Amino acid sequence: LVDPDAASRIHVNDLGRLIRALEVHAATGVTLTDWHRRNKAEAATRDVRLYGLNFADRRILYECIEVRVDQMIAAGFVDEVRSLLEFGYARDLKPMQSLGYRQIAAFLAGELDWGQAVASTKQETRHFARRQLIWFRADKRIHWLDATDKNSQELADEIQTDLESQSNGR
Repeated sequence: LVDPDAASRIHVNDLGRLIRALEVHAATGVTLTDWHRRNKAEAATRDVRLYGLNFADRRILYECIEVRVDQMIAAGFVDEVRSLLEFGYARDLKPMQSLGYRQIAAFLAGELDWGQAVASTKQETRHFARRQLIWFRADKRIHWLDATDKNSQELADEIQTDLESQSNGR
């Protein structure tokens, strides 16, 4: 065994993680376990500040998701999924099960009508966003910014001001 620790943690049927562990060793000569150990030790010495963006009104986030899904569709998402399927990528592949791909593939197979496919994509994306927020809120290192009514420059300025105040406070 190349990495007995990783082998004991990774399920035998999790082919993706098993391959990744072997790729890390083949590319670097370092086991995945040692790679993680080394990076964790280095991370403890880094001066890092994490930021998360949130909206005070969850409806704004959901509107952004709806607009984004509509933009993806307008930009040719259906053609992308169709091309992948025509190229031979099976619907049961993990990447083809991701948000939007699964629903559009079901539409193309006649299993969902267009309205169902779009509505399902938006709903599943909203659910995913909610799960992400729950996950990230548990990380006490994250400094949350209210993104309501702010553009990217205003948010960047707020982060810059915060970073400057942190470095001045040392």
